[in-house]
Amino acid sequence: METDVLEFLTDRLKTGRKCAMILLEVNEGSTPGVTGSIMAVDAEGGRTGTIGGGNLEFQVVTRALEGMREGKHFGFEYSLVEKGELAMVCGGDVKGFVKYFNPPSNLIIFGAGHVGEKLAEVAKPLGFNIYVADDREEFAKLPAYAGIKEFIGLKPTEAKVRIPFGENTYIVVATRGHMLDQEAYKACLGEKYAYLGGLGSRKKALETLSLLKESGFSEDSLKTLHLPIGLDISNGTPGEIAVAILAEILQVKNGKELRSMKDRLASAGGAVK
Repeated sequence: METDVLEFLTDRLKTGRKCAMILLEVNEGSTPGVTGSIMAVDAEGGRTGTIGGGNLEFQVVTRALEGMREGKHFGFEYSLVEKGELAMVCGGDVKGFVKYFNPPSNLIIFGAGHVGEKLAEVAKPLGFNIYVADDREEFAKLPAYAGIKEFIGLKPTEAKVRIPFGENTYIVVATRGHMLDQEAYKACLGEKYAYLGGLGSRKKALETLSLLKESGFSEDSLKTLHLPIGLDISNGTPGEIAVAILAEILQVKNGKELRSMKDRLASAGGAVK
């Protein structure tokens, strides 16, 4: 049974899905389940294993699924008496813990040029699965791309079938030309992703949005684009542009407001005097 739970968690993480393990830590009195029992659930409601079934398991699984998006681990404690929260008559007490597991985030870079190269370098230590798509296959030999998940030596439309779209996928369009940029946007819009942005000036961004709208993409879908890409913190060099892009991706990924740590301290009443 425990092997099934561990295999379930491993499978979900390999396929880019969030999941949680539920552990029954304390089981006292006449209660369902056994101390040390574990079960697993995924974001779609799939599950394996058990902590005893009944209303206890139903309530804990429901709470685990409700908290799946934020992924904040939590403990639970119930008294299984008729007038208790679960209205059960077992007469015992249970305590447990729910631990969430998030799959590694995917960073997709269309374009292996200077910015793509620097972006791969700064993103590597952060645990991203990095995919670079560029039909110039000789670029795959650059040191920056050593050890990435995959270098896809194809143009955007062809590369699409090898991209792991999903809620943990972050996409950067930085190709060598306007037409390839358009091809990349068209390949990604309508798919599932957490972030999609591209390089360009304000003028290029407006032109890009106009062309995509003419191609039939809705206003709502175009609102998901980060154009121009990145935070306004770089000096325009490839290295600093890469940092500005990754900073915005981390802001989206971690659900953070854009503020300095000093401002955060001040808002908490701890400003340095």
